[in-house]
Amino acid sequence: MGRMTELVMLFFPSELIAYASVLAIMVGGACMIVGARKAAMSLIIFGISLPFVVALTEAVFNDFFAMLPEAYIKPVSWLIMGVTYLLMFGVLMKSLFGEKAWDQAKGELLADAIKGLFKLAFSKPLLIVWGVLGLYFWLSHYVS
Repeated sequence: MGRMTELVMLFFPSELIAYASVLAIMVGGACMIVGARKAAMSLIIFGISLPFVVALTEAVFNDFFAMLPEAYIKPVSWLIMGVTYLLMFGVLMKSLFGEKAWDQAKGELLADAIKGLFKLAFSKPLLIVWGVLGLYFWLSHYVS
């Protein structure tokens, strides 16, 4: 087992790949019966492609992680898995709620994140830190 395979197994054991594929195909069939053709096709294609994607990803990332230094393996793998799960969440939300609803939700989440960053940047404790840093740089530039 390669380095990437060990890290992926923390989140998705290889024994569950076949069951996840079958479950996705079954839920896709149920969606087809109910009349949700778009969601059904997405789930069926996901179920069919999951084993191939996992095998291809393991082959590519085993070589990639073999080249990385030992200290960077976990942070890079967490980043890759986070981005992958975020993209999978986006595809799931698009197929369940529609593209317009997902676009609006992304816009609202981004606006909330930007507002939160501004609130954090201009909160009292950080304003004190900004002031101390500004005073330090000003004194270091003009006093010396």
